[in-house]
Amino acid sequence: MRGGRGYNKDLIPFAKQMRTTMTRAEYLLWNNCLKRMPLRFRRQRPFGNYILDFYCAKVRLAIELDGMSHDLERQIQMDLKRTEFLNANGVTVLRFSNSEVFNNLDGVYAEIMKHMNTSPPDEGGSLSRGREAERRNRKA
Repeated sequence: MRGGRGYNKDLIPFAKQMRTTMTRAEYLLWNNCLKRMPLRFRRQRPFGNYILDFYCAKVRLAIELDGMSHDLERQIQMDLKRTEFLNANGVTVLRFSNSEVFNNLDGVYAEIMKHMNTSPPDEGGSLSRGREAERRNRKA
């Protein structure tokens, strides 16, 4: 690793495996939001000694989805250490719980867009309105 900005190459096989076995929340966020973003996100991206759930290099933005295990004290401390490392290397970290993704995908989308330094791809800024417009455009 070069100054923390590289990555541990031993993580590559594990990251590839994780891309094929996304959690339900990761799958929902990826397919309904991130893969259509104006800037490119990568899934399960090694960074330092960590694997980020989603990462956009252009704006140095990491998105982490937290399941129930992230409520445990040990995991909270590990997440804090990880976030401190990423911040020290110029990466902004957004954390969302799985339940936020399941119950408020539009809100998650809006929060991500605030950090993208670009305007939303649809005029209203709402993910559901964006999907409606996308469906209309396909029919036309």
